[in-house]
Amino acid sequence: MKLLGIALALTMMVGVAAADISALVGVQLRTDPGVHQARVHGGVRGERFEATLVVDPLYFTDGEHDLDLVGAWRPSAAHPAWAVTAGWRTVTFDLAGGTRLHQHLLAGATVTLPCVVRGVRAELGFELAFVAVQHGAGLGTDVFPTDDRVLDVIQPAMYLRIEHAWEL
Repeated sequence: MKLLGIALALTMMVGVAAADISALVGVQLRTDPGVHQARVHGGVRGERFEATLVVDPLYFTDGEHDLDLVGAWRPSAAHPAWAVTAGWRTVTFDLAGGTRLHQHLLAGATVTLPCVVRGVRAELGFELAFVAVQHGAGLGTDVFPTDDRVLDVIQPAMYLRIEHAWEL
């Protein structure tokens, strides 16, 4: 009986939440030299939460591929113009005859810019990418490397996101 009650409550919550969910798609322009400067993203957004997958369309230019999974939380529904972000980035590239992977923890914040074109939203973001794991290409595994320079381990970046969203 408890399971039925929990299932019913979850079903009702999903029904309410589904009405407030939007899909989004857009582009990112970045300052970070560790990834390609132009990337595309898509995801879903609720009133206070957002999940976004960012992919690298420039893989074919140099063989480096970047993939981010980022979540955003807006602490205030009354003031939704800013959000705290966290996520995970995988960077893959060829090195020493093999494939090398760098895994990053992401932390940052975004602020929504004033709307210039109806239906298009722009955000300015700041992000810190912390190198968590480096592995592959026969070079061993390095977890939270400490022997590198600080800017090799903690990579700051700014980005501009331009996106369009529609209700699901």
